[in-house]
Amino acid sequence: MPEPLTASRLIVPEGVLDIMLAEARAHFPFETGGVLLGHERGRRLVVSHQVGAGPKALHERTSFTPDRDWQYAQIDLIYAHMNGNLAYLGDWHTHPGGAPKPSTTDRVPLHRTAINPACQCPSPIMLILGDPDRDGHWAAAAHRLIRSARGGRLKTTRLVLAPPRGKPTATNALKDPEE
Repeated sequence: MPEPLTASRLIVPEGVLDIMLAEARAHFPFETGGVLLGHERGRRLVVSHQVGAGPKALHERTSFTPDRDWQYAQIDLIYAHMNGNLAYLGDWHTHPGGAPKPSTTDRVPLHRTAINPACQCPSPIMLILGDPDRDGHWAAAAHRLIRSARGGRLKTTRLVLAPPRGKPTATNALKDPEE
């Protein structure tokens, strides 16, 4: 199994973030989400692609169930197009009417991903878009599950969401959840 990721910043290009925001708005007031694909570059995780929930996904107020068959097909296409030069980084989803921080329910799939050898992702990312005031002003926060110093226990560590160097981003459409 690969070593846990050491990156401390998550780079989400404007186009990728725009797609996630468009999906969040399209499914509001229900949750939606998807998969994050990309690579680690030094102390940065770079998201190059996202795969949404899919056409047969079920969207509810506090959860969603993705169209897994559609997601797997999309991931296979992207992987082939990129000649295998990308990795599964984790997932993203929305919290309409809530803050962009992981709930107890959110932590379960993070733990399952981290311990599943087939995922090859011992430090999965969870990017959450939240709209606590339900006013269309989305905040973004990224979280990474890492192993604790006490052995096999896992804990969530917040990542800094950063734009690519020298590139404009759609983050001005987001509120910083720490403000």
